[in-house]
Amino acid sequence: MRRATWIVFATAVFLSLLSAGLVAAQPMPNGWMKQTFQSEPSLEQRAQNRQPSASQQMAIDEENEQMFNDMRRVAQWMDQYCLWNKRFPEFGDEMINAEQQLNQLSPNNPYKTNELVLGRGLDAQPQFGNFDTSSNNFNDADVYSMQYAVPDDDNANLNRIKLTIDNSLSEIEAQQWLTQPPDDWQAPPGTISLIGNQQNMYVLWGAGRDGRPLRDPLSHRVQLIIGRFAMLNNQE
Repeated sequence: MRRATWIVFATAVFLSLLSAGLVAAQPMPNGWMKQTFQSEPSLEQRAQNRQPSASQQMAIDEENEQMFNDMRRVAQWMDQYCLWNKRFPEFGDEMINAEQQLNQLSPNNPYKTNELVLGRGLDAQPQFGNFDTSSNNFNDADVYSMQYAVPDDDNANLNRIKLTIDNSLSEIEAQQWLTQPPDDWQAPPGTISLIGNQQNMYVLWGAGRDGRPLRDPLSHRVQLIIGRFAMLNNQE
């Protein structure tokens, strides 16, 4: 009786493992079934399975490259602004206006490829968008070259540039962020954040596809842009 009970129990266990895919049954010449138990995939195997394909990685690299180009364009605009105004935009209307212009300067989020592709708007002041710092003279051709049709904000994603002020920001802190960014640096993919201290510098970082700071693919350091407007204004 006990033997029969054990056989029934063993058969039930075998069938449950077979249905779960943890055991494979293969016919043998003598009519018996060979049982092959399959172990769970290791952490390394799971990581390999999550690796993107070559074509996917190429697309990711292109998105990240466009993102960093947008970051540099925004930083160059801010350098010109700080050169002209001798400071970072202040809270209030001044900061809101700067955000609006920067959003029109870089309106296309590289991580939202299903959205309308926009041209840079005229609202992004051409004297700040012109990156030739050798001259501050702008003619009609410079302005005309930036006259692209841009839908209103309701029909466009013009909210990816964020400005804020942190008067405690220091050079030492910024250098540390190159390898250890703050835990709260998380934002929707494609967001570009600028932090100024209203004294001599600002820091710019961009959120990659995972919402965390974009990193260099080789060094894995944060692709941080540090602007020093005290140097632009010949301040000590």
